[in-house]
Order: sequence, then C-alpha cells, then structure tokens
Amino acid sequence: MSYLIGNKVRLKVEKKSNGWLRLIEKGERYPPDEIDCFFKYAEICGIYQMRTKDLVVIIDFDPHSLFSFQIETWHQKGYDIADKWVGSKGAYINHDHIWPTGASAPAQQVRLNAPGGMACKLCKKFIQYAGVNRDDGTFACKKCRETKGYLLKCKPLA
Repeated sequence: MSYLIGNKVRLKVEKKSNGWLRLIEKGERYPPDEIDCFFKYAEICGIYQMRTKDLVVIIDFDPHSLFSFQIETWHQKGYDIADKWVGSKGAYINHDHIWPTGASAPAQQVRLNAPGGMACKLCKKFIQYAGVNRDDGTFACKKCRETKGYLLKCKPLA
C-alpha cells in the first residue's frame, strides 16, 4: 500500500516498565505482551525521496524523545516536509510500523455450485440467470421467440 503526506496511520507502541516507549513492527520475532502495548495515530508529514517505504510522522506521545526528534530545515530536503512542520516532534517509521485499522472483515462470499439459469426450449442454448417465461414451465430465449415463435404452442407468462 502506498501512503501519502497527510495520511493518518496507526502505530503500535510498547510502554516498558521504566516508562520508556518503543515502536513495534508487524511480524516482530519476539512481540511484547499485549498488556504493555497501546495504539496511537500519527500523521505522515514526509516521505523519503529515494525509498518510499521510509516515512516521517508527527507524534505527540513520546515525552522522553526515545525514538522521536525535532524536525529541522535539513529534513525538508530529503523527506519533502512542509515548512509548517519545522520545529515539531517527528519520528522515522517504515511500512512495517504501520498497523491496519480495526476495519470489519469483508462479508463471506456465496459461491454456488451451479450458476443457475435455464436452457431455451427451442435452441437448447443455456442462458445464465434465465427463469421460466412460458406457461408450461419452460424458458424460450428472446431470439427464438422473435424468429421461431410460431413453433411455440404454450403462451407467455403475463
């Protein structure tokens, strides 16, 4: 997934017993206990020009500046950061630090074994989603009704 400047992303943060914070990556080999973690949202303010998977986000939840820094003017060149963010607290992240939001799972798809439909009474061609359209419980396609309708002895359903 590609991220743009201004997007809000969800970060997972571990609070250690001494009060220090650490960003958690997805797929970490030894993940911390969920009790010690919380989620925070941060806004992307810069994208590295050479590798687009490296980002800078604006954060306000790192009081000891363990993984954050103050954005300076020289960050603007490499990360395309706007002037309004100079002096704010930022952090370097990559796509592994971004956790998906708690969106609901997609609905289960229904898959039928047979596609449904009927075969035409006259030409025997199978038409998907076709239903009964004659009073004897059969189906006649539009082409056959227009060209060979005189052969049909049953009446159309009203």
